[in-house]
Amino acid sequence: MIKKFIQKWLNRFKKTAVNGESLKILISCNDFSYLSGSPMYVYTLAKELVDMGNEVTIYSKIGGLITKKARQAGIEVIDKLDKKRKFDVMHLNQNWSAHVLDIYDIPAIYTIHSKFECENPVKDERIKKYIAIRPSIAQKWSIDAEIIYNPIDFSRFHEYPTPKEDLILFVGTIDPLRKQSAMHLLASGKRCRFVGQKFDSWADNLDNWFDATWDIEKHLKEATATAGIMLGRTTLEGFACGLPAIIYDVDEQGNIKSFDTHEVPEDMSKFDSKLVAKKILNIYNAVI
Repeated sequence: MIKKFIQKWLNRFKKTAVNGESLKILISCNDFSYLSGSPMYVYTLAKELVDMGNEVTIYSKIGGLITKKARQAGIEVIDKLDKKRKFDVMHLNQNWSAHVLDIYDIPAIYTIHSKFECENPVKDERIKKYIAIRPSIAQKWSIDAEIIYNPIDFSRFHEYPTPKEDLILFVGTIDPLRKQSAMHLLASGKRCRFVGQKFDSWADNLDNWFDATWDIEKHLKEATATAGIMLGRTTLEGFACGLPAIIYDVDEQGNIKSFDTHEVPEDMSKFDSKLVAKKILNIYNAVI
């Protein structure tokens, strides 16, 4: 309790020191209980917003290590909403969040994370601005959206000494969506490693599978390249570490449409979590 009290007051001091005024921000997503792309997007953004001096509350299905880490970072995490609470702006993720629009009469922002049907965005006049994490996502849903990429914490992800052996690191939930890409990588005969929580059985007999971990840097330090579907978070974290990436373009059943190797982009600043958070904070202020 004492630790939480001290952190609360440190955050208040930081708010005054950084910009003299802070926002009370509600961020909702469908699941904040496991380590995957969308929950990590919410965590990374929320952490940067708190560090900038704002009060951030995450509303979702909660639990697991990511909830614990968020609370340690000074982020409030809840699974029930109080209609009497006061927020300045709400930032919605996934169409599960639609019901939040009926609870609070405040401006809403909405981030779209994928081209797949599960990310079919809520279209509502109460949503003042849409954000897509890739241009192809905005194109898929024919929606006017600001393109702001996944935020990557460059203080965590940066170049490490080059390992002696080649290793391709494939990070992502073990699910049907990634099965065909994983099988293709295994069939290539290249040394590879899979990291992710199991939601399917295709990795059950692999001796190069590791469970999901917060400290993914330990695996990145041993890798010479990454592999994954679309332009996912691990691809970007790998880029930040100076690693090229094999990117599989797949359909909603996980069938491979194409794949290619991509070198690290010359300009990585658009993925910098601090700059991403500033861009999004500017949007919050613009719609309030």
